[in-house]
Amino acid sequence: MRIKTVVTALLIVPVHAAAAAPMSLPSLRPDCVVTTQWVGLVPLLREIVLARCGNETFAVTTPNSLIGHVSINSPQAALEFVRFFTGPSTSYLYKNDGLVELVPGNVTAESDFNVVSTRKFQQWLRPANVRELKEPCNSQTPFLCGRVFEIVRPVLTVDGKILELTEVVYEQGVYTVVHRRTVMRDATKIGVIRVGDH
Repeated sequence: MRIKTVVTALLIVPVHAAAAAPMSLPSLRPDCVVTTQWVGLVPLLREIVLARCGNETFAVTTPNSLIGHVSINSPQAALEFVRFFTGPSTSYLYKNDGLVELVPGNVTAESDFNVVSTRKFQQWLRPANVRELKEPCNSQTPFLCGRVFEIVRPVLTVDGKILELTEVVYEQGVYTVVHRRTVMRDATKIGVIRVGDH
């Protein structure tokens, strides 16, 4: 009888034990908020990202999870959008093959692992670049209408390769990778050692 009571009590406990503060994504619609939440009865298991837009709550696993819930109307917004999914402390939350964008900077003991010394970055890599594309609108595919941006940037893979990724993002959040080019097979050659994956 006592075991039944414990099992019953466990079943009525909420699915999450703790929620984090909202994550920042400026292109989100005003009625949306994105947070991380633990999965399971205790916060020992993997986190997931949840979006709440109006009365709808859904998991955010890829950039395309947010189709129709964002307004990406500038090159800066397009870059912020793709970086949302490839940050050094959050990329593990998404189904993006563990890609993390590499950025130039002053490497210190406190730097994230994706920071490459400015000198080595300039020698081996190109900084993120965004350009607007001109594409005709087809009224039968409304999510592919509006502004369209192409982003080219260096990313680090889980196995330590550096790729140059070419991505396309539409105003309403449709996202695709159109090209991957291997820049370097061993990122440690420029001082990048991947750490901190969950």
